[in-house]
This record gives sequence, C-alpha cells and structure tokens, in this order.
Amino acid sequence: MMNLFRLLGDLSHLLSILILLHKMKTSSSASGISFKSQFLYLMVYLTRYVDLLWTFYEPKSLYNTIFKIIFISTSAYTVYLMLNDYKPTHDPNLDTFKVQYLVGASAVLAILFPYKYTFSEILWAFSIWLESVAILPQLFMLQRTGEAETITTHYLFALGAYRALYIPNWIYRYFFDVPRFYDPIAVIAGIIQTILYSDFFYIYYTKLRTQASPVYLVLFISATYFLNRPCVYCSLLLFILVVALFDFHTPWFDAPLSDSAELALNGTVSESAGVLAQAANHTAQVVVRTAMEGVKGKVGLGQASDAQSYEWVKGLLGKKEWRIQCLDVLIRV
Repeated sequence: MMNLFRLLGDLSHLLSILILLHKMKTSSSASGISFKSQFLYLMVYLTRYVDLLWTFYEPKSLYNTIFKIIFISTSAYTVYLMLNDYKPTHDPNLDTFKVQYLVGASAVLAILFPYKYTFSEILWAFSIWLESVAILPQLFMLQRTGEAETITTHYLFALGAYRALYIPNWIYRYFFDVPRFYDPIAVIAGIIQTILYSDFFYIYYTKLRTQASPVYLVLFISATYFLNRPCVYCSLLLFILVVALFDFHTPWFDAPLSDSAELALNGTVSESAGVLAQAANHTAQVVVRTAMEGVKGKVGLGQASDAQSYEWVKGLLGKKEWRIQCLDVLIRV
C-alpha cells in the first residue's frame, strides 16, 4: 500500500537525479562529482531490480516498474557521460576512495544474511548493503576538496532526504500494513545511510542558510495545515504574519556569500555556534526593522513613540481579547 512517506521519498530520489543531470548538462562538466559513487549506484540498481525480468508486465507493479526503469537508465546515462563527454573535467586524483572494500563487505553480508538462499535474494541484499555506503566516495571527495558547488550540495541533500524519508515509511508500514512490514536488512542499512548523511545535513543547513530564515516557513506550514485545520481567521493572521516578516525582494534561496558553498567538514563547535548566532541576530534585526517601518508608515507619524504606536494598534483592533476556536487559545491585549 502506498503512503505519503514512500511517495515523497521516491520523488526526492528522482529529484536528486534530475538535479545531478541538470548540473552536468548546464555546466558541461562533471567536476565535484564522484565517478566511483555513481558507478556504485549503477551496481545497486542493476542488482536490486533484476526482478524486472519476470515482473515487468504485472499491472499491480506498474509504479515500481516505472521507477526502476528510470533509476537504471538515468544512472547508466550519468556513468556514460562521466566516461565520455565529461571525462576531461573529472579529476581522478580527488576520487581516491577504495570502493573494493565497500563492494566486498556488502557481498559478504549478502551471502551471510539473506532472507533466502536464492540468486535474486542475495543480489537484493547485496544492493541494500551497498547503497547504504555508496555515498562514501562522494563525501570523502568533498572532505578532500573542502568545497562544493551549491547545486552539488542540493543533489546530495535530496539524495539523503530520500533515504531519511524511508524510515518513517517503514514505521508506518509496520503499524498499518497487514501483515506487518518488518525488513531488518533494509531498516539497518537505511539507518546507517542516514547517519552517514547526518553531518552533511547539518553543514547544508548552516552553510546554505537563506536571508529569510526557513524556520518561518516551517512554522507557517505546520500551523496552517497540521493543527486540526485551523479556521479562516487563524489562517489569515498567520498569512499576515509571514507577509510582514519576509523580505520578498531578496534572493531567499541563493547562497549568501558566493556561488560555491564551502563545506567545512572539519569545522569546530564554536564556528557552528557563531553561524547560528549570526543567523538569529540577522533574523531578529529584520523582524524589528520591518515591524517598526510598517507601524510608522500606517500611522503616518514618522518618529512616533513606541507608546503611541502601541495605543494605535490597540485602538485599531477594537477589542481587548479574542478566542481562536480551532486552537482553543484566548488572546488578551
């Protein structure tokens, strides 16, 4: 049975591939991309989806069949581009991770712990274990270079989000599928893969932060759609709040310093704390400045005092308390 987490995970996986191909095509370059990771992913898809040979024409598996074909074909196309069109742009001296250890360890685990000792089951287990570590050459390459193009980090984030979304998918299926879904190989490998991405996720958030904090977007979407479908009045207040706080004239989703985001993978805790403090300070300044300018512009008093602004707001609202029924909250002025 399809659920939202599975669908979002598959779409995130597809998005990561499209981002990667877009990056390579628009820049006519494969710089910053690990060929070894891409080749490992091709091995993953070829060994996992060998069942296409006998399930291709089953109508009930049409969704899976389409995605399997897309993943195999796009991965093979990526490897082809890196071996031919963009081979001069790839530096093998930076892509030096010894992948034979990853392949060997995955093969040993697949042979020792399959669900059934059949050819297809061993290949499936091998693909699961190999996928959990296939990103290591790419992360190792980023650590060696110390920087990456912004579009490359978007690709890695989407790829990591795909596997992270599969964890709540497994939890959902365990409680709601009949019979209960329980796949220890996939769950353990998925957790390992998510842990490998965890450091990158943190750096992605701190280094590619936007000028308008994404916290406001998260709070707005959560409050509007997940708090028992709030009333129109509450939604209108939230909308006004967001419009007032956001600066729509700035490039929200551009890197604040340059087109290349330096990924300081070995950064200290103090540096990370400084980044977060700077972001919080900038956000606070934007909120205060926008609020004051809005009040002064509406009242027309220019340098009106804070007390006068407060009294104007109080008089404009017309009453001293409101009850928001959908949230059972009483607001008093």
